Amino acid sequence: MIHKSFKTELQPNNKQRTLFAQHAGCARFAYNWALALLKDDYDSGRKEIKPTAITLHKILNIKKRSDYPWMHQCSKWSAQNALRNIETAYNRFFKKVSDFPKFKKRGRRDSFTLDTPVVVYDNKIKLPRIGVIRLKERGYIPVGKPKKATISLRAGRWFVSVQYEVEPKKTETIDGSIGVDLGIKTFATLSDGTIFETNHKLKHKEEQLKRFQRKLARQVKGSKSRNKTKKMVGIVHYHISNSRKDLIHKTTSFLVKTKPENRIVIEDLNVKGMMKNHHLAKSVANIGAYEFRRQLGYKCAWYGKQLVIADRWFPSSKMDHKTGMVNKDLKLSNRIIYHADGSSTDRDLNAAINLSRYTARHAGINADGDEKSISLSQDSERCSSLKSEGNSESAFVDFCKFPVSEF
Repeated sequence: MIHKSFKTELQPNNKQRTLFAQHAGCARFAYNWALALLKDDYDSGRKEIKPTAITLHKILNIKKRSDYPWMHQCSKWSAQNALRNIETAYNRFFKKVSDFPKFKKRGRRDSFTLDTPVVVYDNKIKLPRIGVIRLKERGYIPVGKPKKATISLRAGRWFVSVQYEVEPKKTETIDGSIGVDLGIKTFATLSDGTIFETNHKLKHKEEQLKRFQRKLARQVKGSKSRNKTKKMVGIVHYHISNSRKDLIHKTTSFLVKTKPENRIVIEDLNVKGMMKNHHLAKSVANIGAYEFRRQLGYKCAWYGKQLVIADRWFPSSKMDHKTGMVNKDLKLSNRIIYHADGSSTDRDLNAAINLSRYTARHAGINADGDEKSISLSQDSERCSSLKSEGNSESAFVDFCKFPVSEF
């Protein structure tokens, strides 16, 4: 069983909008209260409080009766799920996955999560303490009782995301790999030659955003006109985000639904390092490499496919896919790979083909950071020795399945 979420826009009335704002404020207060408690405990060095949602909830329940009685007007789930979120964020900090959690600010990604009882009808949804709210889309969310529902505010509009537990839809696949190379000139290039162009609509939206931000900077803080412009800036940001996600969703869905290969290979890109190049930082950000990898990961789980992450030092672009030799002097401006037989291949397509032939034995080819060429004779000798030493057929096939001579 896998978890699958469905998100759509809500059509609340004024009373329901007020209740949404109250629940979002309750969740934000619980999050900030717990973070302040943990931060004070961490800075003092006492470390007396266990950063678990259960411990924090017990302390909050005692405080709620005397200091925060207004929290009883909201569903208990809004505060409980906020404490679960702070536990996750706090643990990620100690695992060195992310920075120390930051305090939430009103009006920035307001949201709250409610557990059971949540009931979805054809065009309505019933939430605890709030009631029945109309859905903007009819029939998109499956009718039933989901595990939980997250209500969020974005660009002045309220959305609901409900989570169901469903069985994965496994598709018929063949044994093979398809490589995917993300780039700046083209959004994605597949090893079979399929190309996904970059989103050209973003340029218009970014120019529009620039005009609104320039206007916002010149207006008086606290004025009505500035507040209107601020809302327009949020709307344009929302449109840009949707445009980016739309391209990523279409590309990842195309890969897992239409391609018969059971393995999809992508690169482990150093996005943080790439963003340091100020000439390419904006283009790199528009790619959304992390979001692409995240979506591809859960969609492969839905359809029974395997996502393979190639080693960061694997020279997918610098390696000639025909000879297997690595060109140490290849520059970013060289967009065409010229082969020894006189033919040529686009740089991104060459990288995608190399990724499609990536196996576990290729990991660490350049682990020391130096580009190395692979000896074809040594590769052939290794294959022969594996076969002559009486190894199992599977071991021999695993090593020689994608020999370097095929590159």
